[in-house]
Amino acid sequence: MFDFFKKLIGPRTVKEVLTDIPTPVTSPLVLDRAREFVNPRELKKKKHEEDFQRITVENKSLRDAAHKLKRNQEGFEFLNTVLQEENTSLHTQLLFMQDEIGDLIIENSDRFSEAERLNQKLNEFIKLSEDRLTEVEVARAERMKAFEDIASLNNHQADLTQKYESSLNENGLLLRQLHQIQEDLESLDADQKQSTKLVSELNARWSRIDAKLPALIDYEKVVLDDVDTTSNRPSVTFKLINCFHADRKFDVIRFKVILIEGSVAISLIQENGKDGSFLIIPELVKNSQEEYGKYINMPYESWSHLKVAASVLLDLMRSKWVDVSLGGFDPNFWSSMVLSLVRAIEQLPPVLRYSKVSLKRELVHADYEHLWLEIHGIEFGAYKRKKLEVRLGAALISGTEPFSQFPKIEFPLIGGNLPPFESWYPESRDDFGPKFELRFSLERGLVDFAALSKLSNTDRALVCAICFGIPKILDQLASNHLALSRPIKVWRNFSNAASELLIKKIQETSVSKQGQPVAITQEKVELSIPAPKLIKKVQASSKKIRIEKISKRAAK
Repeated sequence: MFDFFKKLIGPRTVKEVLTDIPTPVTSPLVLDRAREFVNPRELKKKKHEEDFQRITVENKSLRDAAHKLKRNQEGFEFLNTVLQEENTSLHTQLLFMQDEIGDLIIENSDRFSEAERLNQKLNEFIKLSEDRLTEVEVARAERMKAFEDIASLNNHQADLTQKYESSLNENGLLLRQLHQIQEDLESLDADQKQSTKLVSELNARWSRIDAKLPALIDYEKVVLDDVDTTSNRPSVTFKLINCFHADRKFDVIRFKVILIEGSVAISLIQENGKDGSFLIIPELVKNSQEEYGKYINMPYESWSHLKVAASVLLDLMRSKWVDVSLGGFDPNFWSSMVLSLVRAIEQLPPVLRYSKVSLKRELVHADYEHLWLEIHGIEFGAYKRKKLEVRLGAALISGTEPFSQFPKIEFPLIGGNLPPFESWYPESRDDFGPKFELRFSLERGLVDFAALSKLSNTDRALVCAICFGIPKILDQLASNHLALSRPIKVWRNFSNAASELLIKKIQETSVSKQGQPVAITQEKVELSIPAPKLIKKVQASSKKIRIEKISKRAAK
């Protein structure tokens, strides 16, 4: 058998013969998957590849040999047996290699998943890198822009430095000028203090002069606007500019002196140039009801202008019209008429006038109420005050109408320290301090003449005039739309009843002295002093009223 095999293979070696034997063909899928998952960088994997290649080559040789042995089966039985044994061994090794390859496939599958995850992270990193690269580009562009801005700022800073140096020079000049101005201001301040002191002294001096000479009047000039001597009512129009009198300043006063049927009239011309609204004939006031009505109803401002006009006319006449540009004005014709006009104005009866009224306080108690009034710019004949305070009180308040039968006209100190008139005295006191009060009893028709008789004639006339004027004062106060606990109309009726009672008692006093009724006027008031017996009667009645008040309060 061996000889046969030797003859068959000839002089070739076993290795050469084995080379001719076809190698078993390994599955390409197995080789591809092995190549796909084998990592050539690892040493163990390389060894396995080498073994695998070697096994692959050997399997091919065995397949070729087996093919040839098939055709010559008889000649190769021995060789086939040997080869089968070797093939079995190789197959065992192949199975082992396949197991190892399976393990490698599983391991490489895990590594493939890891590689996929790493690839995903790589993609994310690439995207992040691209984003950061974009940001870097943007930052680079911003940086270039910042460099440009810095360059611009440097140029601007250079300009500012130049301007700053220029400003330093200007500041130095301004500082020197400021020092000079400060010195000038110190000098002006000293002058201003001296001027202020001088003004204060002049104001004090003017106040003293005004107090000593209340009739003093000062004006810039008098302009003769128009002279009419041809009409049936001759007239001359004056324009008084920048006049100061009794702490009041008048910019312009225009007035006209008119001769009307033998009487001299004066007309105040309004700003719009119209006259006649305030035309009055002073010498007819006492005898003409119409002129008397004009006089007593003349507004406070018009009366002030009328007095100033009369004072200026008297001053011009005394100076023989030196300060007036005559221009057709005949002093000889007008002087006597102007003098009679001024004398008639001076002899006008005193009338209570005031610029405005206000409510200082309303007091409401269970048994007493009052309205505390402030009368501003009050004037009555020679009496003048910037402010007078008077209270309209109601004692023994009842819950029925009328709410009280006991009016009281109270005169407290002005501002708590200044007497309201010269003969004022503290007739009584209350929570607000001393006061002079005039009491009334409407139900018994009594007036407290005992308190009134202690005043001077002038002050008595003033108090009575204020009592007469309170209803009108309340009418003016009602125009302010004040919110009072008791309607202003009720207070007006209350004060009107007291005023009518006072007029009645003065008439009775005048009848008792003269034997016949006498019409009440303002100038009659200061002559109406009650007889001694009447005074005693009134005093007794007043004491009785006070006793009744005390009894009622005690009963309550």
